[in-house]
Amino acid sequence: MRLRFFASFHLRILVPFLVLNLAVIGVFWVVSQTWITRTAEETHRVSLVQLLEKTATQVDSMLLEMSKAALYIGVNPGVRQVFEASAKAGGPIVDSPIDPRRRALMDVLVSWYTPRSSFTRISLFDDRGDYLSLGLPDQPQAIRDRLAGAGFQAWYKSLSVPQSFRFLAGHPDFWSDDPDRQFVSVIREIRAFDAPTASALVQVQQDLETFADLCRLDGLPQVLVYLTVEGRPVLSPSRPGAPRPAAVLEACPAGTQTDFPVSVPGSSYLAFGQDLGRPGWHLIFVEPELEYHQAATLAGILILAVGLGLLVLSVLSVFLISDRVSRPLADLHRSVQSVSLENLAIDLSSTDTDEVLVLSKAFQAMFQRLKTSMDDAVALRSREMNAQLLAMQAQMNPHFLFNTLQVISSAGQENGAPTVVRLCARLSKILRYVGTFDSDLPTAAQELDHTATYLELMGDRFEASFSCSIDVDEGLETVRLPKLSIQPLVENCFEHGFKRCRPPWTVGIRFSRVNAQTWRLEVSDNGDGMDEAVRIRLLDRIRDHSQASDASLRTLLLDHIGLLNTFIRLRLLYGDQARMGIEPRDRGTLVWMTGGIGP
Repeated sequence: MRLRFFASFHLRILVPFLVLNLAVIGVFWVVSQTWITRTAEETHRVSLVQLLEKTATQVDSMLLEMSKAALYIGVNPGVRQVFEASAKAGGPIVDSPIDPRRRALMDVLVSWYTPRSSFTRISLFDDRGDYLSLGLPDQPQAIRDRLAGAGFQAWYKSLSVPQSFRFLAGHPDFWSDDPDRQFVSVIREIRAFDAPTASALVQVQQDLETFADLCRLDGLPQVLVYLTVEGRPVLSPSRPGAPRPAAVLEACPAGTQTDFPVSVPGSSYLAFGQDLGRPGWHLIFVEPELEYHQAATLAGILILAVGLGLLVLSVLSVFLISDRVSRPLADLHRSVQSVSLENLAIDLSSTDTDEVLVLSKAFQAMFQRLKTSMDDAVALRSREMNAQLLAMQAQMNPHFLFNTLQVISSAGQENGAPTVVRLCARLSKILRYVGTFDSDLPTAAQELDHTATYLELMGDRFEASFSCSIDVDEGLETVRLPKLSIQPLVENCFEHGFKRCRPPWTVGIRFSRVNAQTWRLEVSDNGDGMDEAVRIRLLDRIRDHSQASDASLRTLLLDHIGLLNTFIRLRLLYGDQARMGIEPRDRGTLVWMTGGIGP
C-alpha cells in the first residue's frame, strides 16, 4: 500500500510538472524562435537594402561621370568649331596627325581622360568619315568598315537626340573586332544652338566589366546581382541554378522599389529591386531564401537543447524532493483514512516533520468546520422548503386577479355592458403579457401588439379625444426587443405630453428600416413638448450610459425607470448599435431609438 501511494504521489507530482515545463519550453521556444527569426530577417533585410542603395548610387555615379564627360566635350567651343567647319566644308577633317584641328580635339579628349575618370574610351565621330578616340586601342580597319557600312548613316541619325543623352547598354565594341567585350556608352551630339542638325557625336565608353566590379559583393558571395536597362538584362550571373533574368524581372519589374524581399517565380530565391537615377535602369539583388532562416534555425536548436537539459535537471530535483515529502504524507494518508463521523481526529504524533504537524492541525480545524457546516446545511434545507411554500403562495395572487377580471367580464356581459367586457379583456391581455416570464426575448410584433392593446385602453378612456397610428416596415416583425420597451415611451405621452394641453391628442409609432443592419423606432405626440432643460439633462444621462460598461449598466437597471431604463436594456442587448434621442417638434416631442437587425 505504501509503495502504491509513493508511485501515485510521484506520478501526480511529476506528470503535471513535466507537462507544464514542456508547455513553457515550447511556448518560449516558439516565441524566441519567432523573435530571433524576425530580428535576423529584419537586420539582414535592412543591411541588404542599404547595400543595394549604395551599389545603385555607385553605378549611377559612374553613369553621371560618363554623362558629364560627354556634356563638357559636346559643348566645348573648340570641338564644336572644328566639326562645324568640317560640316560647312562638306568633307572630313584632314587626316594628318599634325593637323592643328586634330591636335586641338585630342587635347580636349586628353583633358577628360584621366586616371580618376578611368573611362575605357572616348570617341568623336561624324557622318562624313571623321573618327578620333582616346583610351582602349581600336582597329583602323574596323573603324573604316564601320564608317563605310551601309547601315552607319541610319544608325548615326538614330542616335541624334537634340540636347540630350543616349545610353547604350550591353553592346559590342563598334570600333574593333573583339566580339567578347561588352560596353556601356553615353552618346551626345555636338551642334551649334542654331544649327538644324548635329555636326558630330561624342561617345564615352565604359567596359561592362567595370560595372560588374561595382556590383560585385565580395562579403556576400550568395547574393546574385542583375542589372537591367529598359527591361533587358545587361548584367546577370552565370552561376548554375541562378534564376532566369525574365523571372527576376517579373518579381521586381523596373519602376518599382522593393524594401522587402519578393519571391522569384519558379525558384527558392528572394529579390530586392532599386531604380537608378537614369530612366529604365534597374538594379536587383537576389539571394537564396534559406539564407534568411539559417542563423535563426541554429539559434532555435541551441535554445531547445538548453531547455531540454534544464528540464531533465529540474525533473530529477523534483523527484528527490517529492520522495522526501511523500513519506510523512503517507502517514498522514493512513491517519486520515481512519477518520469517521464518530472519530473526527487524526494521530500523527510519531512524525518528525513540522509541516505535516501543521497539516494535522489544519485537518482538525477542517473537521470541526465540517461538523458545523453539516448543522448549517440542515437549517438551510429547512429555510429552502419554507421559501418554496411562500413562492407557491405568491403564485396564487395572479390567478386570483385573472379570475376576478373574468367574473367582472361575465357580469358585464350578463348586464349588457360591452365596454366593461372589452376593458376587462384588454386589461387581462396586458397583465398576462407583463406577468409572463420567458427566457426568450419578445419580437417586435409582440411588443407592438402589447402597445396597441394599451393604446386601445387609452382610446376607451379618452374616447374621441385621442387617436393613434402604428406603421411598421415589412420584415421587421421578427426583430427582438427588450420586454416593455415601447409601451413606456407611449405612456410618457399621456403622463407628460398631454398633461397640460387640450385634446385632440395624437400618438404616432413608426418602426422602420434604416439599412440592412439597423432599425429605427419613433414615438411622437402632439402634446405641449418637453422642457428644454429636462431634455438636455436626459440626453446627457443617455450619453453617460452610452459610455458605461455592461457590468455597470446592469447595476443601473434597478435605479431608473422610463426612458433611461429602456435605453439601458436596449444597450445591453445591442451594444454600440443602440442609440436613443429626444427631439422637439413644432408641437409635441419625438423620441427615437435604434438597434441592430439580426442575420
